[in-house]
Amino acid sequence: MRKFILAAFTALLSVSAFGQTADELWSELLAGNELFVKGQVVYGSLRSARAMWATAQDPAVSVLSCADSRVPAEIVFQRTVGELFVVRTAGNVEDAFNVASLEYAVLKGWTKLIVVMGHSDCGAIASSLDEPDDDKPTPSLYDLIVRIRSSFRKPDPDLLAGTVDNICYTAMQLRRWSPTLKNVPIKTAYYDVRTGVVTEQRCGTTAEAKPFCRLNP
Repeated sequence: MRKFILAAFTALLSVSAFGQTADELWSELLAGNELFVKGQVVYGSLRSARAMWATAQDPAVSVLSCADSRVPAEIVFQRTVGELFVVRTAGNVEDAFNVASLEYAVLKGWTKLIVVMGHSDCGAIASSLDEPDDDKPTPSLYDLIVRIRSSFRKPDPDLLAGTVDNICYTAMQLRRWSPTLKNVPIKTAYYDVRTGVVTEQRCGTTAEAKPFCRLNP
């Protein structure tokens, strides 16, 4: 059984190496997620992977996801060393440094697909459902809450609706405020922390993009 799993993992890596289109890359991520949902955590030889990427990297996919400890993108998508360029921040929002990180991966010629991934039971979204007091709980968290609230399409969304709104808004912000990112394919995704399942989110019209953390069009 172990040999079969390792062979499947090797085959998956081989496919990834040739998956040049965004749709192909996304399909590979979902195939990896299916393995994760089934409880098959398959990495092959981490020693070999470390050696392979010791002096360079070429991750075709960048992921902007939440800092929540239950949302490790590499595990969720069954990717190993050198395969994902991951940017994590509470509430999977954009700011100047997160955008700069993604731009770096694109300008290096690595990234062919960006995934913006929110998740169920997100504390950052839950904290943003109510209007915050001035500069509370801290000035920085206040700014984060205000940013997340700006993504809501309805005045009083529930947690799921607010999470999806924020995923879509973040993707829109990346396109609006970064000429480097605006032409890179973006997939918007929702991760269920209970089931492990990642689903693509189809985004409709969202609120107008607004500057955040010194971002300029």
